[in-house]
Amino acid sequence: MGGSIDSTGAASKDALRILLINQAWLAPELRALGHEVRTAGWVHPAFDLQFERLLSFPTLLEQLKPFQPDMAVYFDDSTSVSVLDLEHACVPTAFVSVDAHHHTSWHRGLAACFNRALVAQKDFLPAFAEFIGSSDHAPLWLPLWAPKPVVQSEQRDIPVCFRGNLDPRQHPARAAFFQRLRARVPVDADGGPYPAAYPRAKIIVNQTVAKDLNFRVFEALQCGALLITPRIRNGMEELFETGRELLLYDEDDDEQVAELIRYYLTHEEERIRIAAQGQRKVLAKHTAANRATELVRALRQLPATRPNGCHLGAAMAYLQGVLSELLRTSREPTAIDRYLNAAAKAIEESARLKERSDADFEVTVMKCVAYAREVGRSDIALRVSGVAFNAYPTNTLLRMNVCENLLRAGRAEDARRLFGLPVAPVGSSEEQTLAEQERTSLLEQAAELMRGAQQSILEQLLQAREQQCNPRPLHL
Repeated sequence: MGGSIDSTGAASKDALRILLINQAWLAPELRALGHEVRTAGWVHPAFDLQFERLLSFPTLLEQLKPFQPDMAVYFDDSTSVSVLDLEHACVPTAFVSVDAHHHTSWHRGLAACFNRALVAQKDFLPAFAEFIGSSDHAPLWLPLWAPKPVVQSEQRDIPVCFRGNLDPRQHPARAAFFQRLRARVPVDADGGPYPAAYPRAKIIVNQTVAKDLNFRVFEALQCGALLITPRIRNGMEELFETGRELLLYDEDDDEQVAELIRYYLTHEEERIRIAAQGQRKVLAKHTAANRATELVRALRQLPATRPNGCHLGAAMAYLQGVLSELLRTSREPTAIDRYLNAAAKAIEESARLKERSDADFEVTVMKCVAYAREVGRSDIALRVSGVAFNAYPTNTLLRMNVCENLLRAGRAEDARRLFGLPVAPVGSSEEQTLAEQERTSLLEQAAELMRGAQQSILEQLLQAREQQCNPRPLHL
């Protein structure tokens, strides 16, 4: 299990040279602590360095010269991996996972590419820890924070407020919730920026996508409004005292929220007291400056090595990138090729090092093979399945996987050899019958083993194919 970060660690030691990737979060605060910081990303030009997506980590460092970081922080931006060869980084690295509630399946693998993972959603620490395996590399909890100071308003002229994505195509449950709530009480719910509205609000209602402890909690409390937010766990009640600093409601219970709104709009003194206590807590313990101090503390305590399984974890993350590209209405062949080659290389390294031969390895190999076939790279499919089988020749599923690829490549004799069968029918008809029965039995056993793993992969590929035939907006 992961722990939390000792927030007493500040920049009392020598200053660090820190590279922040994908987000410029905490950069001003880290600089204020005396550290030298560079930011790098591909989405917009606000970074110190704007790079081409899917460059390698060594290339990124080369482009940053003469700046040479002591360590790098890779922030989750809720998209596929933007930098390749993370598992080969020549400086200590940390991964900050914000949206584990959306991306656990591959974030837990990606985390193994780094010296340490810092996870914003506390309930997901066990999933990360299980994959990482080593207590020395156990993930740590780094909650989100109030991102930036806001100008407080002298007037509270918005009774009830929400700011966030209300598009029913992307967040149908949220859109339906606020539609029901608006039928009970007036709510100023919109998709605009929060700094102009929250400081004017008396009450802010939060809603979560997947029980995540989101930025909105800290933003709302910082602005001095009474926050009514879902009871979601993920460390919420460890950070804030229910009834004293904020109010909780049962998820999706619009009637309960409406009752709380009616009560606290007519009991101003109670509302102001709770809102003020919540604001004091955030300003004291949950600002960007607080998290910058905690991040530095974690960086100073990074393990010297990466956990076992870093190559397998990298492959899992790169294959998610392949799938993401396959699901786009307009595929980028170059991106698919880069992700796929990086995944194949990582699987081969994992097999060479014999990192593990568990279900994660088996499914990752099968995904790589399936995605390679989907884009016409049967050479990668055959090579990866062969390398995996050679590393673990007693693994029946991997044996079947390479056998299937050999048959697809027209190499039936090689496939027969895998089962110790004659490469051509010889001997009596009885011997041939026994050989075929043995082959059939092996095929049936392997098919049963492979069925569950293949089903979800095939469903994802079917979705990708349908997406090509019926283009529609996707929000991954």
